[in-house]
Order: sequence, then C-alpha cells, then structure tokens
Amino acid sequence: MKKVLILIIVLSSQLTFNQEIILKGNVVDESGFAFVGAQVVNTNSSEKVITDFDGNYSIKGKIGDTLIFKAYEKVEECYTIAKRLVFNDENINVKLFDIEFLSSQYCDSKTKELLVFIGKKSYMKDVFDNGPCADFRNSHGVGKYEIVEEVYGDFSSENYFIKFETSEHAYIDSFIYNKHKYAMLFVRKYCDDKYYLMFHRDIFRTKDNKWAIKYYDPKRSWYFNGMDSIKSKVREIRFRNNAYVKVRKSKLDSAQEYYVAPYYKLVGRKLIPTRGLYVEEYFKLWKSNQKEWKYDN
Repeated sequence: MKKVLILIIVLSSQLTFNQEIILKGNVVDESGFAFVGAQVVNTNSSEKVITDFDGNYSIKGKIGDTLIFKAYEKVEECYTIAKRLVFNDENINVKLFDIEFLSSQYCDSKTKELLVFIGKKSYMKDVFDNGPCADFRNSHGVGKYEIVEEVYGDFSSENYFIKFETSEHAYIDSFIYNKHKYAMLFVRKYCDDKYYLMFHRDIFRTKDNKWAIKYYDPKRSWYFNGMDSIKSKVREIRFRNNAYVKVRKSKLDSAQEYYVAPYYKLVGRKLIPTRGLYVEEYFKLWKSNQKEWKYDN
C-alpha cells in the first residue's frame, strides 16, 4: 500500500510539473504606481503579454519556466516559476526600477548625460546575481574601459578611463562575458563620478584605420532592431582580418542564415564581413531613430 501511495505522489508531482497553468500578477514602477504596457515574456514558450491599465497581467506557463518583465529604460526582472507559486496560488508581483533611479538613488541630483565612446577593455567582471532568478544569465557587472576615441558627449571632466556598472539578462551577446577587447560604449553619467552602461556594440578596425560595426540581419540581432532603412545605410567596408567568424563545418548552414550574403562571404570555414557602418554613422542612425532625444549635454 505504501509503494502505491509513493507512486501516486510521484505521478502527481510529474503531472504538476508538466501541467500548463495561468500565472497572474501586477507590475508597478519604483513609486508603486501601476505600470501600463510592460512586457511579460515566458522565455520557454516565447509567449508575450502586455500589462493593462492597472498593471495586471496573466500568462500561461509551467513549473520551471522563466518569466521576464521588461519595459523601456527599466531594469529587467525575472522569475522562475516554482512549485510553491502553483500550490499556494500566489501572484507574481513585480516592481520595475528605472535605470536612472537605481544608479542615482544616492545622488543629490539626477542627471541624464550620455557619453558615447570607443573603449579598450581594462577589465569586465561579473559581481553578483542581481535578480530573483538563480541562473547565470541574470548578472550584474562592473567594467573599466580606456577612452580611445570620443563619439558623443562632453568629456572635458573625464579621466582616461571610465568605470561603470551594468546589468543584463542574456546568454547571447553577453557583454559581461564578452572577450572582445574593443567596444562602442553608451554610458549614462550620474553623481559626477558614477556611470551606468546602457548598451555596447562590438567594433573592429578597418583597413583604412577606422572603427566600424559589422552588419547583422535586424530580424535576428538586437544590434539594429528599430533602426529604419538599415539596409540602405550600410556600405562596403574592408575589415581587418580579425573581424571574421570561424564556424565548424557542421554549423556552416545555420551560421549562414545569420551571417547572410552579400554582407558576408564564405571563405573556407570563415565568414568574412564585407559591409557595415562606421561608428559615427551608426551613432547618427541610432540617434535619428530615438522617439525622444533627451541626451543633449
């Protein structure tokens, strides 16, 4: 009888893990007000929903699924669905903090100064897991980069290096674990001496001794998402040899779906970039596609 009971418990547990449930909750901002239009994404099923006028949402999921909560210029939050949430019928309520709020909460004033520069890595390291998801994809890092070339902003009071904080929920295009030495960095400045990394772009030297960004299909990369008419803006660029991507023979077909022709050419097992944007061109294009430009220094 005891063995039968154990089997029933085990089968019941397995059914619970595989059972699809409706998860509900509420999203607010750092002041506690309902957040309208925040995205809630189930990373396992790719289902997406938007919070209503009261900040409420409901989304399908299973035990073990991860939910990402995100909105424009907010620090992402993530939750892994646990058994207790199902058994206790608990809501998942989330507070989304503004990047500026987090970075300037110890400041007397809140500034929005944007600095864009070409940087050479001094160090970049993971500091701690800054979110409720206990996995390697949700990380908080600190970095220090040498200012190699100024692109935008007032650098008159800056030193040769900028040390910044950054948060990310990513295992693809991760900056914290990126081994590339040079990057185009977009940082916000706070409290006169505090910086937060908004995002980065890997860059490469060209044969005419400039800095440029390789082209990626906007549908497959966040590098150019939201940029209008990007294909009409890219130009032929002769990158130096270290810009190529080398892939295994078994992965060539799938890689060519991402590194598409005529923006890349295949030589052996190397996908060599042939088109892209110089960093100044990229910044102008990015700036022109901002809904509200508010970074004038």
